[in-house]
Amino acid sequence: MRKIMCVAVAVMLFAGVSYGADEAEFNATLKRAQNGDVEAQYEVGRMYSEGDGVAQDYRKAMEWYLKAAKRNYPKAQNRIGVLYHDGKGVKKDYKKAMEWYKKAAAQYNGSAFGNIGWMYQNGQGVNVDYRQALEWFMKGAEQGNSRSMNQIGWFYDKGLGVKVDDDEAFKWYTKAADKGNASGLTNLARFYENGRGTTKDLSKAVSLYRQAADKGNENAKKALDRLNVSASTPAQPSSNTPDISTLRALAENGNPESQFLMGAAYLKGEGVTPDVNQAFQWIRKASDQGYAPAELELGFMYYKGRGVGVNRKRALELFMSSAEKGYALAQNNLGAMYSNGEYVQQNFKKALQWFKKAAAQDNTLAQRNLGIMYEYGKGMQKNPKEAAKWYKLAAEKGDEESIKALKRLGNGPKPSY
Repeated sequence: MRKIMCVAVAVMLFAGVSYGADEAEFNATLKRAQNGDVEAQYEVGRMYSEGDGVAQDYRKAMEWYLKAAKRNYPKAQNRIGVLYHDGKGVKKDYKKAMEWYKKAAAQYNGSAFGNIGWMYQNGQGVNVDYRQALEWFMKGAEQGNSRSMNQIGWFYDKGLGVKVDDDEAFKWYTKAADKGNASGLTNLARFYENGRGTTKDLSKAVSLYRQAADKGNENAKKALDRLNVSASTPAQPSSNTPDISTLRALAENGNPESQFLMGAAYLKGEGVTPDVNQAFQWIRKASDQGYAPAELELGFMYYKGRGVGVNRKRALELFMSSAEKGYALAQNNLGAMYSNGEYVQQNFKKALQWFKKAAAQDNTLAQRNLGIMYEYGKGMQKNPKEAAKWYKLAAEKGDEESIKALKRLGNGPKPSY
């Protein structure tokens, strides 16, 4: 199944979804902006920039950002810097980008601090200067910017401008991961896997890699492939999940969620000795009761032949059942199979339908897949602007392939927002 999820990024499509604001909401925001509401002026700029409730128009975005920026609204100042950095609606100009980032940073905008650090790290408009970059990332971290936190960890990890310090790197990766930063999660998992800055804990590493993979991080997916574990993330137990003996009792009493969690425990070796055959039996019990996460995981097992013989037809049936119940990961993978013509007749229209459903639930992979389909014209006319719009949604959640795609389309490297 990891193959399906990765293949999906090569040729996926999802379009036409009403994602975010609608036209009425845009018009209401525009009216407030025209009446002088500075926050609304910034929001109108953002909506034009992202095509949220209105056709994407970077020039109009700049006009509205400038209205708010002239009133010292820091988020607008930072966004103007981003437009100059990326050359959207204006000629690319790193010097002007830096000027606007510094205006926002003067008002303690965390993203602006991170963006300045990024420019010093990569030598954009300035000479590469790791010490300067680290200083700006520190300021961004103080304002809660997760990308800055991850970059600080990276500097201590690799010895960029500082001595290698595993303890410091671990600390900062933890801070970034706690905020859900995909790169931070991946880097923290790597430290747990290798016992750097902490006690080696492969189970913890796999859990973190899975969280990052769910956000579309390619390095996390590669790590899961290397470790030969499923990239799917089982339904997460709540903070009051019972211990393994209680969980087993609930599972034996027929509770489908508990049955699924018992299967997940056997897959990961949490509280029990790893046993893929036991995992299969418990997950099948939950799947037989129509529990969508279990249907998806069982589909993975049939697809990969884990605990059971390979049966791609049965895998497709399970993906379909899980997807029809609204499970986003299943919807994305079903779309992948239709888009690639993998064990089904290739059908871009059906792929589109399933990616729409998954992306409407903020599924990162489906958003990236939409970008790919628009970029390469899979089943539709090529549309680089629309591709960039959807890549951006995935990139903002740390999806590295989408960040690379934005750069390929002339929209990157992406600073933090």
